[in-house]
Amino acid sequence: MFWIPLVFWLAAANVLPTCEMDLELFMKVYGLYCLVSPAFFVTLIYGVAVVQKRMFYLCQVILALVGCCGTTGLVIWGLIIWSSTTDDKCYNGEAELDHHINPRTLCAVFVFMGLAGVGQNFFQACSAVKKDAAGEVS
Repeated sequence: MFWIPLVFWLAAANVLPTCEMDLELFMKVYGLYCLVSPAFFVTLIYGVAVVQKRMFYLCQVILALVGCCGTTGLVIWGLIIWSSTTDDKCYNGEAELDHHINPRTLCAVFVFMGLAGVGQNFFQACSAVKKDAAGEVS
């Protein structure tokens, strides 16, 4: 799982200073989110499960909502960044680079894959809230 932040940070290093928007910041934040959020969510859920079972189910609901909002927010931010920038001003493929990763192409791939998963994230969050409200266990 470490390769996602690595690729995003390498691509962020290729963003030109003439880029219309802060594509470099988005690449770094998105890369870190992909690494940190799953580890944080799993640690928090298992930590709470040890302490109190009822809190475990409430924590699942909160994390489903936070995960849905966080992922959806990053996808929307990435879509805005991608649609507001151009390859001409953000990336020079002919320059001498250590890693030839086009940041806009990487952004587009992950943003459009993320758009495909937004509906599923929303469904998971709604399902978790519904189960918690009904008192069901996962």
